[in-house]
Amino acid sequence: MPIKHQKNAACAKQMRARQKEHDMLKIVVHVVDMAKWEGALVNVNNALVARPNATVELVCDGEAVQFVKKDYPRPAMFDELAKKGVVFAACRNALAYFNVPEDDLAQGVVVVVAGIIEVTEKQAEGYG
Repeated sequence: MPIKHQKNAACAKQMRARQKEHDMLKIVVHVVDMAKWEGALVNVNNALVARPNATVELVCDGEAVQFVKKDYPRPAMFDELAKKGVVFAACRNALAYFNVPEDDLAQGVVVVVAGIIEVTEKQAEGYG
């Protein structure tokens, strides 16, 4: 096999492997500041536009847990991302600290033991 053909075949194989990685992209976003929510939602939306098959979890901690309360006036993008399969997770410790009962969370929000543990475990599972 000529060297040029081998090189092209190797490039094609590398491109297929890279496409597979993109299809299996796993993203975790950690939000602790209320002022950062809008940017986080926009970034997640942009990621899903570029990689629609990505798996995304958005973990909120600290004061940011107030954003996932039922009665909080969230932008429509929150519901749109949830419909696309984005997981919204709230830190149980932050909920307790900010006196937010678990049954006062928006539909679909999951509660995790601790935000930092959730982020660390997701990173160990290959999320970035």
